[in-house]
Amino acid sequence: MDDTDTAVAGAVEPGGGVRMPAASVAGVGRPARMEGPYGARFAVLRGDPRGT
Repeated sequence: MDDTDTAVAGAVEPGGGVRMPAASVAGVGRPARMEGPYGARFAVLRGDPRGT
């Protein structure tokens, strides 16, 4: 995932929701958890470019 913030906006636009906003996590990257308009839950992750 190149940009978790764009993914969050794309999930909310058609009626989905955000379960955990995008946040930077040291050594991991930038994850976010969302819910689609029909209740399907999913997550996206922009990995830490430094690698661990």
